[in-house]
Amino acid sequence: MAIEAGRGPARQHRLDVRAVDRRERDHLAGRADQAEAVEPSPAIDRKPTLYLGRRGGDETAGRQVEVDDRKDAGLIGGHGAHGTAFQITVEYPRDRSDTPRRDKSMVMATVLDAREVPLSLLSRRQFELVRLSAVRQLKSRYRGTSLGILWSFANPLLTTALYTAIFGTAFKAYYGGSTSRYVFSAFVGVTVIAFFLQATTEALGSVVANGGLLNKIALDAETFPYAAIAANAFQQSVTSFPVLLILAAVLTHDPIRVALVPVVLAGIVALSAGFALALAALFVFFRDLAYLWSIFGFVFWITSPVFYPAALVPVAVRPYLAVNPVALGIGSLRDVTLGRGPIDFGLIVSFLLVAAGCAAVGHALFRALRRDFMDLL
Repeated sequence: MAIEAGRGPARQHRLDVRAVDRRERDHLAGRADQAEAVEPSPAIDRKPTLYLGRRGGDETAGRQVEVDDRKDAGLIGGHGAHGTAFQITVEYPRDRSDTPRRDKSMVMATVLDAREVPLSLLSRRQFELVRLSAVRQLKSRYRGTSLGILWSFANPLLTTALYTAIFGTAFKAYYGGSTSRYVFSAFVGVTVIAFFLQATTEALGSVVANGGLLNKIALDAETFPYAAIAANAFQQSVTSFPVLLILAAVLTHDPIRVALVPVVLAGIVALSAGFALALAALFVFFRDLAYLWSIFGFVFWITSPVFYPAALVPVAVRPYLAVNPVALGIGSLRDVTLGRGPIDFGLIVSFLLVAAGCAAVGHALFRALRRDFMDLL
């Protein structure tokens, strides 16, 4: 626990602490004798005041709590095993003695509860951590390259060109005899499946790869899979995603379809985030998952109509392929970027519900398992 002496008419001590859940409080209470803290001398006749605030911000901007004894620590307990870190200020009135001594209640006062901390404080900190981690990933990924982030556009372009050269002539009959429409359809499919697989694969090992950091700094483990999703979403938002908007505007001439493109793309990001959170949590306990996911990723690719038309799939097999959520996303995005005639709102709504459900399940699974992460990291 780092303590830094303050200045001014009162003695201040800044502490970096982390929120822990109720299951950890007893453990911390048992170790309170081993932790060092500072309290005012017996001459002080007034209770110290604890201020919650953002790092580098105004300490009095948060919730003010008076710390009395060990039981007061429970008033601000339980965000999870690896909750959000806060910066707090404990201010004592001036006393007649500067001699510090141990105080168990002071140690327990560092057990904070995110339920009592302003939600805006947690969300701002979480967003900033995800942003910084995503920027770090992008800089590390493209450091020293000549094209930088534009390399993320090379993969769908080259893959689409390869599919067109091999299958374009054979499958153009399913696209009104137009090879160009096959090109656009393949590009949409490749963009979706490439984003999904790259984002989930990078997020899978993100918690384990940052286990050392989690052991040293109070961070929410969700930061790292979210950062992997954010990094991939950003690089696609400046390369492939704008091309999809242009295709929708040029090919459909339908403002409703153009407006629905970002909505479907948001669903694809949410779907990827749900899988990413679940994979990142499970990989902590089951390290063979990385090899299994490479196999499942290939299954997702083949069972999605990326380079072949969905009408080519035998009727008996289609129900099995319908359970593939990525295929739903590809179909929805093709409808709003390349579709003609009435919009298939049933397909789009179904996909958005599936994406939201996957995101919720992934988030819940990660929250349920993260309490046991540190035993394995």
